[in-house]
Amino acid sequence: MLWREIRTNLALIVIVSFAVGIAGCWNPFSPDEQDKPPPGPVQTYDRTTWNNLMAFFAKGHEDREIEKYDESLHPDYSFVFSEDDRNDPSWDWREWIAKVEDVQVTEEMFGLESVIDIRVTFTNMVTDPDSGELWVGYHPVTEDSVIVVYWGLFGVDMHVVEDKQDQEIDHWVDGRAHIYLLPDPLYEDSWTIWKIEDLGNEHKKKSDESTSWGNLKRQMR
Repeated sequence: MLWREIRTNLALIVIVSFAVGIAGCWNPFSPDEQDKPPPGPVQTYDRTTWNNLMAFFAKGHEDREIEKYDESLHPDYSFVFSEDDRNDPSWDWREWIAKVEDVQVTEEMFGLESVIDIRVTFTNMVTDPDSGELWVGYHPVTEDSVIVVYWGLFGVDMHVVEDKQDQEIDHWVDGRAHIYLLPDPLYEDSWTIWKIEDLGNEHKKKSDESTSWGNLKRQMR
């Protein structure tokens, strides 16, 4: 009799221990929780190289983070519109805009409810054949002063999707631009964009909505 009670108690202990172990390993309300892979690292870009700067600048567009966009630009930044845009009879803007106005126009585009997606890719088209880096140029600031800047010819592929009256409208930019870079005067070991010279679209493609980078800014202001 005593041995039977001991065996019964041991069996109960084993069953309870097994049940507790199972409960600790499996959640009936979320049975697949243990199978989920750990979250991967979040892709971030600093501005310590010109390549990372352009990725940071593109990411600012795609995430619609005006702070990233603003941070990418040098205090003396300017955007120069393409010659084709400036010579168009319908052109109603200036030849170039400074940082404050460019940031304002871009912020308006980022905030439009009709804009549902922005994708940007910058491709370096020409580099120094000796170093593989951007070209070094000397540009006048005043009559008696010049600055040394890094610059390159970049392919600009930009796609902005608008939803107007339940109809998607694609704005394609497929062109090139001279982009000039300077060290950031506020942050050590960081780069900024000093000037962008829009060269316009190389050709129309993808849709009749193809436009230049500068004309896209004009439409969104």
